[in-house]
Amino acid sequence: MSPLAKAVLADPLAKGQLRHYLAHKSAIAAQAAQSSTDAPAAESPLATVIELKADGGRTRKLTPVVVPRAA
Repeated sequence: MSPLAKAVLADPLAKGQLRHYLAHKSAIAAQAAQSSTDAPAAESPLATVIELKADGGRTRKLTPVVVPRAA
């Protein structure tokens, strides 16, 4: 796991934002799987920023990207 990923998981606020993003993404995927194949899946916009507070008071804004797991 990268140092940045460890920092996100160590920060309660950033971890909550990541959890919200992943839950929303899963809900959209489940809705698309249940809908008919004829109708295009309507995707609502996802939260695109995770804020990570640094020790010096700076805030890093990260864009979450889900990468498929390698086989």
